[in-house]
Amino acid sequence: MDIIAKVNVRRKVENKILANASITLNNELVVTGIQIVDGAKGIFVSMPQYRDNEGQYHDRVYSLTKEMRDKINNAVLEEFENQTNTNAADNGDDEY
Repeated sequence: MDIIAKVNVRRKVENKILANASITLNNELVVTGIQIVDGAKGIFVSMPQYRDNEGQYHDRVYSLTKEMRDKINNAVLEEFENQTNTNAADNGDDEY
């Protein structure tokens, strides 16, 4: 059984934020506040964050291993791409 049981993506498009996402881990824990961002180096997954008194951002949720981070990134971006492709097909568009 894969630890990532479910991924929900809600398209948003506000500034550089393309979508909000949540993931269900092991059918026991839900992480919300994940964002898909269009950054200077391309699209990436941003975990839930808070801003400290100095204006610095810090992740509220993070993986302890690169492997888990890659699983989360891949699952979220895959669902985002699936929705993008489905929306493009529904609209008769060939690209995003």
